Amino acid sequence: MQFIAEREHLDRHNDAIQIADILARELNITSCEHAAAVPVIKPERTKTITDNNPPSIEWQAAARKFIGRCQQLLAGSPGYEYMRSRGFDLATLERFNIGYNPSWYKLRIGSENLNIAPGITIPTFTNNNLVRVKIRIYELDNKGPKYMSIKGSINHTLYNEIDAREKELLIICEGEFDLMSIKQAAGEDIGAVTFGSAGMTPDVTTPDMFKYFYLPDKIIISFDNDEAGEAGALKLLEEIQSKINTPAEIKRLPAQYHDWNDALKKHADIRRLLFDMFGTKETAVHQHGG
Repeated sequence: MQFIAEREHLDRHNDAIQIADILARELNITSCEHAAAVPVIKPERTKTITDNNPPSIEWQAAARKFIGRCQQLLAGSPGYEYMRSRGFDLATLERFNIGYNPSWYKLRIGSENLNIAPGITIPTFTNNNLVRVKIRIYELDNKGPKYMSIKGSINHTLYNEIDAREKELLIICEGEFDLMSIKQAAGEDIGAVTFGSAGMTPDVTTPDMFKYFYLPDKIIISFDNDEAGEAGALKLLEEIQSKINTPAEIKRLPAQYHDWNDALKKHADIRRLLFDMFGTKETAVHQHGG
């Protein structure tokens, strides 16, 4: 990565996607001392984070207004207490633009009225575009799903994708609350991204997502401690290893923690767990990161 940045007079962070595109091409047509031949990644036309094909301006405007309203309603609400019970502080909630929708809400986008369930609102931004609004449904009857996305959202997207551009050590976790737990506890030394669930990983319909995984120096996949998490982690690892040469492996949390948010709630030393997974010392990360 650094070699290409210097050769092309590019900035490793600001021009990360351009560097990844160059690397993806060259790994297929040249011999590299540290890489075997890698299959060509040929993106299909599909709405993903690197297609520059976000939701419409009209959709984004309506969705931004909705999440702004929900952010204003979070303080002192049952939603805020719920998020506090999961271990999150106000700074983390504000950083990730978390909000609260207290009741069923009719959102008008164009000629369509969308009924949005009450719950925690979790927006995803990419390149300053609002690309997805996910709802963690607050009142469950144990019959329906825990999550829903507002119609028109791009579901195959990478949450907190800026960390994949900027961080040399990257962990892929299962869900947004796992990621928020990691970032709250570990700060900026280690990057974290998620696709939002164990089953929502790149596949043949979204191959261009893999260019993000050329950028870090090392990737750890750490999903929930259950069957779905184990299966999703194995699938993602196979997909990464079949397409790129970035070192990647699966690391499981200690058995007493179901997921990263559970570790946060139980006051685990998340920073230490992460550094142990990457096999590095905290001082080394600080020195390497400048």
